[in-house]
Amino acid sequence: MPYVDSLLRENPFAGDDGSIDPLLAQAFEAPIFLRFENVVDALSEARVLVGAVPHTDPGRTADGTVAPHEVATGPLAQPDGLIRVNFAPGRRAYAVFSGAEAYNFFTKKYEISAKVRPVPVHAVDAARLAITRGDGLLVLDPSTAHQCWIGRAACAAVATGEAWVPPWDDDALVEHIMAALPSSLPGLDHIKIDPGENGAAFLTVYMLAGMAQEQVHAIVDALTDVLSTEPYVKARLDVVELRPFWSAD
Repeated sequence: MPYVDSLLRENPFAGDDGSIDPLLAQAFEAPIFLRFENVVDALSEARVLVGAVPHTDPGRTADGTVAPHEVATGPLAQPDGLIRVNFAPGRRAYAVFSGAEAYNFFTKKYEISAKVRPVPVHAVDAARLAITRGDGLLVLDPSTAHQCWIGRAACAAVATGEAWVPPWDDDALVEHIMAALPSSLPGLDHIKIDPGENGAAFLTVYMLAGMAQEQVHAIVDALTDVLSTEPYVKARLDVVELRPFWSAD
């Protein structure tokens, strides 16, 4: 696990006092519709904290198996011993924190073992870890007012230093979604992508008023399928919330 090892080696933050990273503090002050974009930009240079369990190699028994040792549970129930948070069935995000206040709030709320220690790391390294060893997801300051889900595309941009295009500014996303939908989907007028909350995007689905319930379900099911299977869409729009909206007749 090369990136895990690099995260936990001695790093340039030996004297870190746990204060909120100034770049992230500034990003949090941005208007709500710009906040997430500012957060992603800040992560390219910011320091974050991760929660890590210090442990020694338990060694091997005479027959070569791993010696008995304490097994982590809950948010630490994974081999690397770093805090992760459930995102969706089968997917988890590495938790990163802007400072000690957010870290302490989370660990106390979920009664995470006092053995877990906050370790300051470059956010870029955390993003690389999420891409190479995890599900391509980070969550910044989970369970706080500043919680942000950093999806695959944003995570990859932070990890590589490339520019990130928010899904609501990516016109090709709507084109790909519409092209992948069944040719006949009665009642669907059009769709639009807008900034949402906590790093999510709102996929607003405009449907004609007076539709039958089964037609509504057919549209939602078709869109859900496209979001999870169409390659371009899946790579760029994985933190999304569907919102139905009734168009005029």
